Amino acid sequence: MLNKKYLQTTLLASTKRQVVGLSNAYIKNSMRFFTQTHSLSQASLNNESFLSGSSAIYAEQMYDQWRKDPSSVHASWRSYFENVEKGVEVPFTLPPTVGQTGQDAQVQRILSLLQQNTGSLAGSSQGGANAATAAHEAYKIMLLIRAFMTHGHMIADVDPLELYQTYKHFPSFAHKFKIPDSQLTKLVDYRSYGFSDADLEKEFYVDAPELAGLLRKKKNWKLKELIEAYQKAYCGKIGVEYMHIADRDKCNWIRDKFEGLQYENVPAEKKILNLDRLMWADQFQKFIANKFNTHKRFGLEGCESFIPGLKCAFDVLVENGVEKVIMGMPHRGRLNVLVNVVRKPLEQIFHEFQGGVPDKENGNDWGSLSGDVKYHLGTSYTKSYPDGKNLTTTLLANPSHLEAVNPVVMGRARAESYLMGDTEFQKVVPIIIHGDAAFAGQGIVFESMQMQDLINFRVGGTIHVVVNNQIGFTTTPNKSRSGVYCTDIAKAIDAPIFHVNADSMEDVAKVFAIAAEYRNKYKEDVVIDLIGYRKMGHNELDAPQFTQPLMYKKIAQMIPVAQKYETELVTNGTVSQEQVNKMKDRIVKELNRAYEASKSHDFNVEDWKSPEWEAIKHSDKFGKMKETGVPSTVLKDLGEKITTLPDDQDFHPQVKKIYDARRKSVVEGKNIDWGTGEALAFASLIHEGFHVRVSGQDVERGTFSHRHAVVFNQTKDTSYIPMNSIIPNAEIKRFQISNSHLSEFGVLGYEYGYAQTHPNTLAIWEAQFGDFSNEAQVIIDTMIAAGEAKWNVKHGLVMLLPHGYDGNGPEHSSCRIERYLQLCDDDEAVPANDDPNSLRMQRVNMQVINPTTSAQYFHALRRQLRRNFRKPLIVASPKKLLKHPFANSNIEDFSEGLRFRRVIQDTNKNLVAPEKVKKVIFCSGQVYIDLDNARQQAGRNDIAIIRVEQLCPFPFRSVTPEIAQFKNAEVMWCQEEPKNQGAYQYALPRLHNIQRQLKRPVDVTYAGRPTAAATSTGYHKVHEKELKKFLHDAMK
Repeated sequence: MLNKKYLQTTLLASTKRQVVGLSNAYIKNSMRFFTQTHSLSQASLNNESFLSGSSAIYAEQMYDQWRKDPSSVHASWRSYFENVEKGVEVPFTLPPTVGQTGQDAQVQRILSLLQQNTGSLAGSSQGGANAATAAHEAYKIMLLIRAFMTHGHMIADVDPLELYQTYKHFPSFAHKFKIPDSQLTKLVDYRSYGFSDADLEKEFYVDAPELAGLLRKKKNWKLKELIEAYQKAYCGKIGVEYMHIADRDKCNWIRDKFEGLQYENVPAEKKILNLDRLMWADQFQKFIANKFNTHKRFGLEGCESFIPGLKCAFDVLVENGVEKVIMGMPHRGRLNVLVNVVRKPLEQIFHEFQGGVPDKENGNDWGSLSGDVKYHLGTSYTKSYPDGKNLTTTLLANPSHLEAVNPVVMGRARAESYLMGDTEFQKVVPIIIHGDAAFAGQGIVFESMQMQDLINFRVGGTIHVVVNNQIGFTTTPNKSRSGVYCTDIAKAIDAPIFHVNADSMEDVAKVFAIAAEYRNKYKEDVVIDLIGYRKMGHNELDAPQFTQPLMYKKIAQMIPVAQKYETELVTNGTVSQEQVNKMKDRIVKELNRAYEASKSHDFNVEDWKSPEWEAIKHSDKFGKMKETGVPSTVLKDLGEKITTLPDDQDFHPQVKKIYDARRKSVVEGKNIDWGTGEALAFASLIHEGFHVRVSGQDVERGTFSHRHAVVFNQTKDTSYIPMNSIIPNAEIKRFQISNSHLSEFGVLGYEYGYAQTHPNTLAIWEAQFGDFSNEAQVIIDTMIAAGEAKWNVKHGLVMLLPHGYDGNGPEHSSCRIERYLQLCDDDEAVPANDDPNSLRMQRVNMQVINPTTSAQYFHALRRQLRRNFRKPLIVASPKKLLKHPFANSNIEDFSEGLRFRRVIQDTNKNLVAPEKVKKVIFCSGQVYIDLDNARQQAGRNDIAIIRVEQLCPFPFRSVTPEIAQFKNAEVMWCQEEPKNQGAYQYALPRLHNIQRQLKRPVDVTYAGRPTAAATSTGYHKVHEKELKKFLHDAMK
């Protein structure tokens, strides 16, 4: 019996051309015509079997094989080809064993279509000729329809400047499609598909319901009518790219929406609402241009329709149950969005233009805040709708580094969804606004979009809006991208792309609404390419005519979209000129009122706080730190739960052995290693009601196989997370750990966004090796290190950066700890008060530690949440100590009454009396083991070794007594990093200042590797030689 799938995937193409003709050449030429001549999207072809090129090729091969040897093919093929040769009306019928469903039914629809277009398919030669003509015409119609769907966007009128049409003979404006004009116009020309003018009035029966859209409305179409309908759908002011999408249901949904737009009438009240919103955008730009004409405003002129479009999307989102929108955007149009979308008070915007800052005399001290330019700041606003629904819109603060905010938006949205228990991503929607040059040029765009379907990073789809002014500062598209569109990158994740002319207000509104519907329905990304122009220069003080004279000659002739839409609505009677004038007067009156009020306006930086952060102290207000120790009884109970694996799963023997050892260490209270200490920190925080999230490359197991937070079944595709046994039946797990895709910039930005959402979240990002963290330098420099100072955005993000020298080369040795220390705003002067509970810890921008025991690591993690202020924490995780017995701690080191020790004194029981100590060596991190071993081998009990566990803020209060007590000792700093790297350059002036304060000679000697360009040698023997050398220097 012939396999059903075999029939379904191979007979369609051959059935479609069964009545085309009798000659072998005609059959083959028809196949080639339909499968080779037209360069349709292969993804769409594979998913739309009606035009499956692969099926046609297969059938052709079968035909050739039958011609050579009829017995070499299956009897069904043999019978089919024999009937084709004889000119039989229906040469193939399905065997009785195959049901008439699915694609089999599609075959019958094709035959039905042929019969409708030819009347009776008689078995005569005339009937065969009619059938051949009908088949050919059926194919031509479907190819023409497909051409509109696939290529219509290339013809669409989406550029309000019409740059190509105006300047197509100039190289800078050569057509983006890189094909001759003559070929471009033929893509959807009916003559290209074998039709003539005589066919325009001819009626065709088109039955292809699998394609949806217009073809669902009716089946009988005049060719002229069909062409006009598809031109309106795909070649008007909207261009739709969706044929790259593999999912037929999504394609059909898009067809239904865009092909049906031409039959929709926009209600008058909706048009008036669009006009009002557009006028607000337009009048605001004019107002600030008039009042603050010497300021950089990065105006929206040329793309003002973005504002009402965005608000239309909000309307749809609210209708669909969305409660929060998290937005990120660059400088272009940001002030307009802040005022007209997020509703930042006009008074505050105008106050900032006038140079206003928080008034210290009124108690609004910036403290350690630097502030930022007005077009970087964010805010949040909750709008109440007439039906009682509320929508909270948050625009995140961001740096000038374009697109860097993208992953932050996604992380914030994911965290908001978690906090709301929104596992279906129905209540929180991220929206990211892009510039055209940045969207095409910045790699972070793809790093972020790649998260769309990653289970622990997905946010239920992001709405992307490219405010496309067709220029990047002074660079035109032909020099800023290789692709056809700036949005081409979105095709990699099967996102639909909607191009729309920014001067067509109603089309803009429709596109934004459809995009919002798509995101809510499919929970995946969607892209809007809003094509307009930039009326002024990159900023208003720039002169764009220097570099784009022709483009700006055209722009000078443009009528603003608000004026165009106003004229349109007045002309068609939707609104009177008197009504329009009243609308303008109302807007201008409000702008003037706010401007006058802004002259005496003041604001408090604390107003930027979201309600969740009310209890968290500002950097200039004291926040108490609580103890981080946990009762041993609690630790043992938690330890028992998180080290017990279920018996009914088949885990790796070595992993089971690791968990048995962990359980034993907790029960006995001895030799608790690094991985167990970390697990106890997580477990205790979860037990106390906090949320813990860990991500990064390979974090589930740990790069160095020290964590094993996720345990994998060896015979089934299942896994088990022991940490979730703390609250076994929780619907929303308080502990999340997930491997990330191979991205640092994107994932660190995501976790930064996650961490800033709620103070009771411990968000941790771990680098595979600390060396790779500089892939995320933009996030580190502009957000983690400076976000609080610029925007008052607090967070307690932890960065785990495996660090330490073991002879594995320049990119597997150092997290560049010196760079993090340089980013710290800790002053080198000895402070008046360095109590661990003092305000100094709050005023520093971030903490940097290099711990050496599992208990120290435990306390460092817990103190992130055991205080009522938040600071980022950089942990130089000592690679050598992750499994080293030296780093193990006993359970009493974790217990109540204890906390993180900023400095660990010398633990050598044989150390001589302090006054007899000849040298005191300060060090940080795993180099301590090497120093201690070298000291034992040298028998130098007159050398004290002090571990500086916390580098920033520098522990003056703990270091000073160590220098003071060894009054006759030489002071040395020892490190395994080169002299120009590591902590030496940071520690040196601080040690000098302590010596000055103690009135001691200002002299700190050095032992370590010499200065170097690379972080380490690539040769293991050289590594050992260097180690031996600086240990020898230290012991001299």
